[in-house]
Amino acid sequence: MVRRRLFSVNDHFYQGKPRYFIAECSNYSCFCVHVEGVQNTSCRSYLLFFVSKQRRLFKFIQPRTQLVATQCGVVKRIFFSTGELSGDLQGSILIRALTREALSRNVVVKLYGLGGSLMKQEGLELLQDTSKISSIGLIEAVPHLWASWSMIQNAIERVIEDPPDIAILIDYVGPNLQLASKLRKIFPGLPIVYYIAPQEWVWGYANQKVPFLLRYVESIGEICDKVYSIFPAEHAYYQRHQIASEYVGHPLFSSDWKKGNETNQKRARESLQLALDAVVIALVPASREQEIRYILPIMAQAAKHIQDQLVDEDVVFIVPCSRDDFRAKIQQQLTRSGVSQFRIYDKTSSSIVIAAANLCIMKSGTVNLEAVAMQVPQLVLYRLSNWSAWLGRNVLGLQIPFIASPNCVEMRLVVPELVQENATAENVSKAALNLLRTKHEQQRMLTDYERIAKVLHCPEGTSRAAKSMFELMQTD
Repeated sequence: MVRRRLFSVNDHFYQGKPRYFIAECSNYSCFCVHVEGVQNTSCRSYLLFFVSKQRRLFKFIQPRTQLVATQCGVVKRIFFSTGELSGDLQGSILIRALTREALSRNVVVKLYGLGGSLMKQEGLELLQDTSKISSIGLIEAVPHLWASWSMIQNAIERVIEDPPDIAILIDYVGPNLQLASKLRKIFPGLPIVYYIAPQEWVWGYANQKVPFLLRYVESIGEICDKVYSIFPAEHAYYQRHQIASEYVGHPLFSSDWKKGNETNQKRARESLQLALDAVVIALVPASREQEIRYILPIMAQAAKHIQDQLVDEDVVFIVPCSRDDFRAKIQQQLTRSGVSQFRIYDKTSSSIVIAAANLCIMKSGTVNLEAVAMQVPQLVLYRLSNWSAWLGRNVLGLQIPFIASPNCVEMRLVVPELVQENATAENVSKAALNLLRTKHEQQRMLTDYERIAKVLHCPEGTSRAAKSMFELMQTD
């Protein structure tokens, strides 16, 4: 693969198209780009040109971070693959660390791949938004099979056209392992790493037998050069299977995430224009279509029960809407259930919504650890279709000790869980009222949160992961 180098464009491009001319570099591996009519004052690269010598075409990348460069810098291409909103969030945090590491090495990174809007904001060239191609459960996955296959094929075509220096997989186990297997065959020497690997380690806790169809550890060992573990038990699990693993802590407890999410209940309520003395309950029902179908109705009915029990209180339900197409469905469900006081916010306000709450009623997912980081009491519920639940239990023999990530940190009950048949509106409202009314139980949970935060906080963990990834790329 030809090593391409980057030449900075002096100063800022204005709205109109600049006039430029191209001069071939002395090493014949790239082109210099010169802009007429722009005075050389700051030598800052606001817009970067990537030029293909073979095709004589320009490709434009607009990075979020302004890169200071006065001479050529090595360009490293980093391919990402992730799905769902949690992967998008975690990927965006990692991109910040990679960008910072690139600056320290005088290297320019070209980021492209599969992800979401948060990663795009951090500079990723988004090949496809994967936030809507996600599911949990065997039956629920069927409608997404064709979309996943098509997405993988398109990504492979782009990667062949523009080979990366490293491929980073984030969660999204089914599509990611299919994609990584193809990448390994096409590029045998390509470094492939898994950042936030499949949670098989939860199923294999205490040496329980992992169902064959859900056993990925052998494939990860064959395909991936390294796993970056975010839970101590996960790190131990992969080490036990002789897979190169480095513990880097959870990105939600890194300085990269905290910098943009430091708030408290008072400031959050002021931001959302909520009364400081109100009883505020956050409902976090869905990041997937199936969760709108199976979890939202239960939450809405539970909210009505809670509202009826707290008639003398100023109760407000607040909902972060993870996808724009969910807003109308959430509003209709809450209104149909008789919930009178509720507000819906877009996904950019998710952390603020959680911070503003007295209590969070949440679906299972990364969002549970956001509540831990924000020090807000929570209870967790989850439901699949009855068919998926039956297949998991009776055909696969699946036994999961916990579903909520706070409980998985040390494999003990920290937050209440209501799963499948137990996830009823009556049980949810009862557990929620118990938490709201029992101060010592809230304090017990918050004390456990502090313990979890200490376990998952790894000093400069995302920075260490980024540094390790650059070392795998063998940067000069």
